[in-house]
Amino acid sequence: MSEPQYTLAADMGGTKTLFELGACDARGYRKVHAGHFFNAGFTGVAEVTEAFLATAPQRPGAIASACFAVAGPIIDRRVRFTNLPWQADARELAGRLRAGRVELVNDFAAIGHGIPALAPDELLCLQAGRAQANGVRGVLGAGTGLGMVFMVWTGEGYQVVSSEGGKVDFAPINEVQNRLWGYLHHRLQRVGYESVLSGRGMERIYQFLSEVDTMRMRTGGGTPQEPLAAAEIITRSLAGSDPRAVSAINLFLEIYGAAAGNLALTLLAYGGVYVAGGIAPRLATFFAQSTFMDAFRAKGKFAELLRTIPVHVVMSPDVGLRGAVAIAVRAASA
Repeated sequence: MSEPQYTLAADMGGTKTLFELGACDARGYRKVHAGHFFNAGFTGVAEVTEAFLATAPQRPGAIASACFAVAGPIIDRRVRFTNLPWQADARELAGRLRAGRVELVNDFAAIGHGIPALAPDELLCLQAGRAQANGVRGVLGAGTGLGMVFMVWTGEGYQVVSSEGGKVDFAPINEVQNRLWGYLHHRLQRVGYESVLSGRGMERIYQFLSEVDTMRMRTGGGTPQEPLAAAEIITRSLAGSDPRAVSAINLFLEIYGAAAGNLALTLLAYGGVYVAGGIAPRLATFFAQSTFMDAFRAKGKFAELLRTIPVHVVMSPDVGLRGAVAIAVRAASA
């Protein structure tokens, strides 16, 4: 490989997009330029990408491969974004960006591809367990929604398998959770794990606790309050300024831990369970307490098996971008 081959990677969230331009040559991969742009000022993927490329010290004449991690269902190399009024077609992007190949991947699948690139200090270990070399890994993460993927060893590396496990039915495990399920079922009809394990879900839990505390659930009285935003619930809980926010976070983590334990059992994830997503790093001090792991292991006679499975919180904010980089580099060298 005499001349470097340029790669482009992007992790496109609902608010902003992280970019990395790189080059591959005989010595391997090196980062050339990186940056981020807020999406609100742009009309689509191509426009925001061209804005990033215009900031590069030297824009490459051609891009060998590009990978865009996006939130939305990808069908026939096309996507309609879940949280943005954008659409994208990989073939059209390849032509407009002068890229040899463009890949569109689910944003949470990109996180799975980024897990192997993490350093030990980018993970918060909740349970060391007994990691099995090349064992199946499970990844889940609450943010705007609840993402889940699993990782299977192929002999040359991990293959990431996408999933919609975050949409499965929420299964209450105690009386408080039963009441929460009833509260949500009345309003949503169907209650999936994503209904509670997401930013919006955290807001619903806080509202549920507010109504329980004020007896409005039973009497139907009172004026409905404006839901408190998830970011504010987290801020109040970390500051200890709002006991209800602390209770909401503890209930959120109890449900989160049970869901993670379900994933571990479903996959027999002896390679570990990784908790990613935008919410987890902000709640690191709460994760380090017992609520999450107690619920993770509370599986009756399988509790001892759950103790053998390593559990980590992903603290890196750019793990999805790293996954997109890995996919782009692999495509460039294919």
